[in-house]
Amino acid sequence: MAADALDPGVVLDKLKHELVGRYYTVTGHKLDRYILVESITPRTSLDRELLDQMLAEPLAQQEVE
Repeated sequence: MAADALDPGVVLDKLKHELVGRYYTVTGHKLDRYILVESITPRTSLDRELLDQMLAEPLAQQEVE
């Protein structure tokens, strides 16, 4: 039973169920294409202006690199 809980497919399904479709504020250090997370805070609401800003940031960073 414990081995089933560590199965990569089981872990992936659990993460998808908990994370997909929700927004979080994450702080940490960027390591190439990964983030070494120091803290993560769930967002209960997200206004349109903040969403537009968040979506524009990766595009602006890609243009600089």
